[in-house]
Amino acid sequence: MNEISRSHMSWILYQDNEQFTLSVVCSGGGGGIFETAIKLSASEINTYSNIGDDFIDQLAKKIRLQPNKYITKKV
Repeated sequence: MNEISRSHMSWILYQDNEQFTLSVVCSGGGGGIFETAIKLSASEINTYSNIGDDFIDQLAKKIRLQPNKYITKKV
């Protein structure tokens, strides 16, 4: 798995062949910090290919606000 992009203390995007994994730094209600990693769908990969890191920034914000919403996509 190769790191292809990152935003300091926010997210890291990895690629392994055709698969992309986004690791997002999240914070819990008690002040704890944890990581949530998800596999990007084909649609998300296509959007990333067209828009770039701006798309990943927005996706990371959504994941950070509601990490449980992405539980089915967790790695």
